[in-house]
Amino acid sequence: MKNYFFLIFFIFSLNLTFAQETTYESVRYTFSKRYTREVKSITKDWNFSLVNLSSPRITNNIYKKYLFSLKEESAQRFPRKNMKGSYKKLMNGSNPEVLLTHSFAGNVYDFNGVPNDNTLSVSNNGNLISAVNTNIYFYNSADTIVKKISLGTFSDSLPVTTHLYDPKTLYDPQEDRFILVFLSGSQDFESNIVIGFSQTNDPTGLWNLYTLPGNGLNDSSWTDYPALALTKDELFLTGNLLQNGGSWQTSFKQSIIWQINKHNGYAGDSLNTRLWHDIKFNGVPIRNTNPVQGGDSLRGPDIYLLSDKNFALLSDTIFIMHISGKLDSAGTGLTVKCVKSDQVYGMPPDAREAVHQQLATNDARVLGAFFQNGKIQFVSNTIDTLYGTSAVYHGIITNPGSDNTSIKGYLLSDTIDYGYPNISYSGKKSYDDQAIITFDFSAVSVFAGFGAIYSDEPGKYSKLTVIKPGESYINQLQGVYERWGDYSGSQRKYNDPGKVWASGSFGIPLINNHITYHTSCTWIAELQTPVTDKPEPRVIDQFTGNVYPNPFLNDQVTVEFDLPENDYIEISIYDMQGKLVKTLYKAQTSKGTNRVTFSVVPLNSGIYFAYIKNKQKILYTKKIIKA
Repeated sequence: MKNYFFLIFFIFSLNLTFAQETTYESVRYTFSKRYTREVKSITKDWNFSLVNLSSPRITNNIYKKYLFSLKEESAQRFPRKNMKGSYKKLMNGSNPEVLLTHSFAGNVYDFNGVPNDNTLSVSNNGNLISAVNTNIYFYNSADTIVKKISLGTFSDSLPVTTHLYDPKTLYDPQEDRFILVFLSGSQDFESNIVIGFSQTNDPTGLWNLYTLPGNGLNDSSWTDYPALALTKDELFLTGNLLQNGGSWQTSFKQSIIWQINKHNGYAGDSLNTRLWHDIKFNGVPIRNTNPVQGGDSLRGPDIYLLSDKNFALLSDTIFIMHISGKLDSAGTGLTVKCVKSDQVYGMPPDAREAVHQQLATNDARVLGAFFQNGKIQFVSNTIDTLYGTSAVYHGIITNPGSDNTSIKGYLLSDTIDYGYPNISYSGKKSYDDQAIITFDFSAVSVFAGFGAIYSDEPGKYSKLTVIKPGESYINQLQGVYERWGDYSGSQRKYNDPGKVWASGSFGIPLINNHITYHTSCTWIAELQTPVTDKPEPRVIDQFTGNVYPNPFLNDQVTVEFDLPENDYIEISIYDMQGKLVKTLYKAQTSKGTNRVTFSVVPLNSGIYFAYIKNKQKILYTKKIIKA
């Protein structure tokens, strides 16, 4: 049996079947710190890279053939319209454009054709990390590169393979620290997950390094495609367990969730973790799980995670997972519910380029999400069946923790192709629904570039802001298919409400030894939400309402509102983190003036939000204060 150099703290398993037929198991591990690394002291970097130029990296060939066969079937069912492509549709958005306040080139070049798996994190004082396969760039608050190192040099003290890929980075606004994660190896006997926790808010300073086994279940599998999110106390890291060889069905084994005590990592102590695995809904493994982080601040101790049927040609199914508490809390459990969206999504076609090239778009998995104002907003790749193009799916989940969860979906599409979106909360007030969505784009007549749109409420979007227009097509690999990158970076600037930092790809021609390479580079941008604060309270249509007294007096509060017509409404109280505190009322209500009173004795002192909504939308929001 392979020695992973970790201590088993204790092990237990759960195999519970809920009303929704959810099953799972979990195991607890403790890992010792491997090494302390100081970035600023690094003076030598071999920056070694070996790249297979034959096709985009998909390790299992049978799995790759299956993916391509699905895209061919989708193309036959939903053929592309014979259009050259333009920005026309999204240029006609009703909201003002995202403001591009600052931008600059990220990684300078890569003649080897390594995909731009862009990831980005930025601290409150402006220090920034930008990583791609296979390098990490450290910027100061003046946007000057202060250090560039390879993943290999960052981890050269660790007992891991030199095949390093899929970096992801996060900034922790609560602890003012950074986290960096990447993978090592793509076979079961060499697979590891490398995790670095910065000791301070200086990312060029000291880092505590740990390794988690990519084959943590000792079942001949390896970990691929990490996704990250933070709560107040923990880091959540998800990945897919794959197996070399075999059919596409057996190559994917399951998606897993690592629940990790982040305070251990910052302190350099032994890392307490919990591995959730064998997560199934109706006996089928959940696939490609994306954890959901808080919008304007960290939430917790619970967390939501999302998945969809990312290999379906068309589907309307979204899986909402919920881990109820901290890894060592009694009663912490996992639930999964399946909710239908009103908008279908499906397998995206590969993006078109000039000279008959295509940029790989992978599948329709969820790529980014946040929780704010009682809602989860998320994005994924999809197909627009009208044009036959690759598009962005924007979903809004209302009341994810209640029995009346609903999902509305919107397609952001055009006659050109969009791929690898990400999303961040951009509101200035906790009751806003504002978001900035970034994505790559490409077409036969439009070089591969990077863009953004803004949404101030579900279904309302801005014109397209072209963050960085492409300067060239991308053509480095043999054959038709080119690497685009498997994800893009996006993060709210936590101490500067309304601002989002993002990183994406664009095509550029580069000359080396008199040879022109048509490659991709990274563009980094600071974006600003284009609108001013929304008035408070918010009134929609003919609805009017009021909450008084406010702050509360005599432990009693009154909600008075006028309905323009008979309607089924719900009155709820949420806390500052967007967590449902109490649903006060849910029933058919008569037209005209209505008055509701309730006691605030059960509430702790603090700020809350009263919501009145019907089945279609939020009618009214009011901040209320208990002294």
